[in-house]
Amino acid sequence: MAVDLEDYSLAQVIKGLHGTDYYTVATDADGNIVGVFKGEYNEELITIKTDSQGRMLAIITDPEDVYGNIHMVGNAELAARLNSPITFDRRGNIVFYEDFTSALLQWGTASGGVGAAWNIDATTSLINGTSLKITVGSGAGTNTSISRMFSILPFKRIGFEAAFTMHAGLDEFEINLRAYDGTNYFTGRAAVDRANTRVEINDDAGANVDLASPVGTYSNVRLFHVLKLVVDLQTSSYVRVIYDNNEYDASAYGLQTVASGNDPYILWTLLYRTSAAATRDVNIDRLILTQNEP
Repeated sequence: MAVDLEDYSLAQVIKGLHGTDYYTVATDADGNIVGVFKGEYNEELITIKTDSQGRMLAIITDPEDVYGNIHMVGNAELAARLNSPITFDRRGNIVFYEDFTSALLQWGTASGGVGAAWNIDATTSLINGTSLKITVGSGAGTNTSISRMFSILPFKRIGFEAAFTMHAGLDEFEINLRAYDGTNYFTGRAAVDRANTRVEINDDAGANVDLASPVGTYSNVRLFHVLKLVVDLQTSSYVRVIYDNNEYDASAYGLQTVASGNDPYILWTLLYRTSAAATRDVNIDRLILTQNEP
């Protein structure tokens, strides 16, 4: 054997000092060292959290403010502070969002009333300077809507979020979902019924179910309310509905399920309903589609 060189055939045991005792460092079956990272917090030694794959969770810390408070900012909060539109409900993974900054409207439109119109509007918005102004057509029971098709998502929990303004002359704003999987289609609905000041859904028989009443429906061209519907297509059921500062458990109710051999896709529709004899102007902004909702 060469002089002054280590004999690498020797097995090495690595030990570490914990308190006053030495402990052998653990390794896995491939000889990789298994480490547990700890750090001191409020004079207490705690284990640093990791995810299911062993990756440490990152926290960005700001310096102390003028009051001596240390601020901890996670990555989601940092993104929100950098003008991300994802600020209302940060659960789920973002698949698509619309802030109507394009000069062209890329949604389908429909109305049964007179005088309906859809225009990109720079006079009011929730984020990024523009929104979609919808002139709701006049006439009793008139529906004026926009809709968009998406390829089918993995059958897990998905969410539909919309920011919208109200008008005192309108009856209702609602989010409608229709999802085809090649065997069935599922329909769901969450609505803010302004005329009756309530939040409602449709159950598996298509009947209205009141989740909350009364709710605030203040109408102003610059006040955007937010409605979010979360459903589980694996179980054909609702999960929750969020309206402004309130979250409602809807998991006791099922989606309507109808047999259909249509190719898979999702149709998302946002709809205003009126019984007024005159047109009404409202705005929609920040539409977000999510998957993998908890």
